[in-house]
Amino acid sequence: MTASCSIDLGCSMTGNIIVDLRSPRAQSSLHCGNKSAWLATLLSEGVMVPRGFVVTNEAFSSTHPRTLEEAVSVKLKQYSTDPSALWAVRASPLQKEKWATSQTKTDQSLTRLAVSTAEVPAAIRQVWSSAALQGAVPDGSRVEPPAFPVAVLVQELVRPSAAGLCFTAESMRREDKIFVYANYGLGESIAGRAVVPDTHIVDRDTLEPIMDIIGSKTAQIVPSSRGLAETGVSQDQQKRFCLSPADVAAVAELAKSIEARMGRPVRVEWAFEEGTLYVVDARRVR
Repeated sequence: MTASCSIDLGCSMTGNIIVDLRSPRAQSSLHCGNKSAWLATLLSEGVMVPRGFVVTNEAFSSTHPRTLEEAVSVKLKQYSTDPSALWAVRASPLQKEKWATSQTKTDQSLTRLAVSTAEVPAAIRQVWSSAALQGAVPDGSRVEPPAFPVAVLVQELVRPSAAGLCFTAESMRREDKIFVYANYGLGESIAGRAVVPDTHIVDRDTLEPIMDIIGSKTAQIVPSSRGLAETGVSQDQQKRFCLSPADVAAVAELAKSIEARMGRPVRVEWAFEEGTLYVVDARRVR
């Protein structure tokens, strides 16, 4: 991920359409949805979160596609002029619980990964289309309003050496253990249950390892110019843990601190890129 030049935090030329994740306004779930609001809050508190911005829920029903495309294109150029840059585009609904019971499509329909700069506006419309329970997103027309508001989060795609999930509880009761699941490449291989990941069980208080179970890790998901690609993992890598003990402790400690902020057990999607630990998503599990 490249260093930033000057980036507008506000929406001076786009009204209420676009909000940078570093802006205090991004911490409002009312405008930016729960996913974006939590990530913006963590970012403001010093947690490493991939750079990005939110297309607010107001834009969903009030923005002409051409206006949206122009505004998004300007914002993307503030982050990177690299033609090979890739992005993650995800839905950020206002009420995740209501979303989960109302939306019949899979999570994959609400997420686009390894999106090229030129394809980001279309990916936003595709996510909106999947989210809308009425109508679609025909070119040259407004988006039909959904049953409930949805914002869209656009972030630079992390290209991790290893990534995965961390749970600060794995049952309906609070536990004294933290669970870390890890694989090479992007964490989608674990979220989609494509592989058997490494499993690390950590003591909540001391962050010392309780149990480490090596997974088969026969494949990994990596970004490419054509989207996501599944590639094989060498036998040598399969036989090794993809995280060091220090990395496992760092993930567990980060998840524990996020749990303290959120006030409930959490599920954290994390990724290591060039030695830096990023939070890709964080949500309460109950």
